[in-house]
Amino acid sequence: MKSLMTRRLAEAATSDDELISSRPVQRFVLSSVYVAAPVVVLLVGWELVARLGDLPAALFPPLGDIFSALLRMAREGTLATDVFETFKR
Repeated sequence: MKSLMTRRLAEAATSDDELISSRPVQRFVLSSVYVAAPVVVLLVGWELVARLGDLPAALFPPLGDIFSALLRMAREGTLATDVFETFKR
């Protein structure tokens, strides 16, 4: 009888330890979703407006064009200068 009770207490303690140690992970995942979800919604909305809307491409270019331009500017070395000039205004 004592060994059964000891074993059940040990199992309960182990499950509590697992529960406590998993809570920070759950909080991290949940907070990451709260941060990432609006960004994803914004990017998807931007892409939909760029592809399906009647707005000029100069105002709403597709995301692929934006990222291509950023990579090109980074390779050419003009990205940092342009960002600095933008923030200087």
